[in-house]
Amino acid sequence: MLAWMDRIWIVLFDASLSTAVFTTFIVLVMLACRQPARRILVARVALLSSLAILPLVGLGRLPRLDVLDTLVESRFFPRSPFLSSEPRGDESPPSQSPDESPAWQAIRLVPSWVVDHESAVARWLPRGLTFVDLACVGLSFAWLILGVAGVQWLIGRSRPASPSTLALFEQLVAGRSGGARGVRLRVSARLRHPVVAGLLRPTILIPEALDREEADHEPLRLSLLHEIAHAEQSDHWFSTIAGAAQAIWFFLPQVWWIRSRLMIDQEFLADRSAADRYGTSSEYASSLLSLAVPPRASQGGDAVAAGPADAVPAPGSGTIGVQSPLFQRMLMLLHCPYPVEVRTPRLWSWTSRVGVVVASILAACLVIRWPQASFALPPSRPAATGHRSRFQVNQFVAQPIHESRRTQRSLVYVLPLTLPATFDLEVDVQARLSDLASVRIAGIPLDSPRRPLVDSVPAVSAAEASWWHVRMHRDHRRITLAVEGRDVPVSIGTDALANWLTIEPPADRSVEFRRLVVTW
Repeated sequence: MLAWMDRIWIVLFDASLSTAVFTTFIVLVMLACRQPARRILVARVALLSSLAILPLVGLGRLPRLDVLDTLVESRFFPRSPFLSSEPRGDESPPSQSPDESPAWQAIRLVPSWVVDHESAVARWLPRGLTFVDLACVGLSFAWLILGVAGVQWLIGRSRPASPSTLALFEQLVAGRSGGARGVRLRVSARLRHPVVAGLLRPTILIPEALDREEADHEPLRLSLLHEIAHAEQSDHWFSTIAGAAQAIWFFLPQVWWIRSRLMIDQEFLADRSAADRYGTSSEYASSLLSLAVPPRASQGGDAVAAGPADAVPAPGSGTIGVQSPLFQRMLMLLHCPYPVEVRTPRLWSWTSRVGVVVASILAACLVIRWPQASFALPPSRPAATGHRSRFQVNQFVAQPIHESRRTQRSLVYVLPLTLPATFDLEVDVQARLSDLASVRIAGIPLDSPRRPLVDSVPAVSAAEASWWHVRMHRDHRRITLAVEGRDVPVSIGTDALANWLTIEPPADRSVEFRRLVVTW
């Protein structure tokens, strides 16, 4: 269970980074576009691509580009401040040939309790954040599903429209293309504003105030033209997709902005399409404003509140104000400074689609890791490529260094490598047999008090230093340790393993390591 949680948080972290970069690029593109139709196209493809980034990252089939490591290798930024460039204490650089990498220069010394604390925080903090994220996503999707189910419930309990309303509707739908061909009209007593909804078949729901034989049909005609335009462009489908993207990436403000901009542009294009068939833009805007703000006072000065029977709901109406969506729609209808495209040019449409999809795939290749660290995901297709990553230190002497006289354990040497989820480690250690239980690699002691090595190698003196060949293997579920081919019980699991490659010598003796190799 914990291994799956670790896998999930790594995928979520990578996908969140990729989506943040991708949606930031989309926001810049939409800000550069002044045509609402083009912004709608970019936003729709971008929201669909943002949903596809998560499985793309989870499958791990794409090449990975480590952003931080690339910046460090380019020398644009200095090496990580956590890695010291000078040896500390009495530590002296081991002898090495000119072609060997000076890995000892990147070693830092920290107390053992710091390593344990960092390991615990590194394990449980992302797990806690992952649990919170999954809980929020679950609640958001539950709310979205509840809304969709509520709309289906309204459609199931609606009634057919009156003959005159249905005749006007069929007249307005005739000759329309796209999603308007199969749209149907229903009347609901539980609605205040007309809406278009439906999963399998688009349905326009209108309130009962618009479905009256004796009522003025102009508000009904205006509302139907607006909702038919929405159905023709399949706006209700993409509104649901936008809600799903916002539910998953609720912590990214870029997704919220893209969704809100999409809604406003869809309303404006629906207004523009309805205005072309209603009359002029000024007539449509005047009628829309009169529906949104019904008169509330008589000429004699006596305030008369408009009751439900007097108020006629407007399509997509909102509060009146300088920053309200309705005000922006009215402003675009009456004072748009440029010709508005009803449809995007074919060449621009296809190139923008391809560009957005390619941008999402490129963003899915971005990761952030510590330099020289690959703990996130195993290399993709290792059997097919035959290539394994490798970290090597040819010689290293770990001297016991104490932070104070009261401490019983030496400071821990931290090497510049975060341990992958699956790795193989081999090293030759020169130490006394009695000291192996105090020598720790990645927090794991090389001997166990339950089954000490002295019982299996009685010919070796516990007081003499000898060379020991150590092999360690870790996968997602367990850790195995062998010293000179003999299995050593490991008292900790993969969950408690240190994140960094650490070496801890005994409290009173130096230990030499040779040919330390980590492959993954």
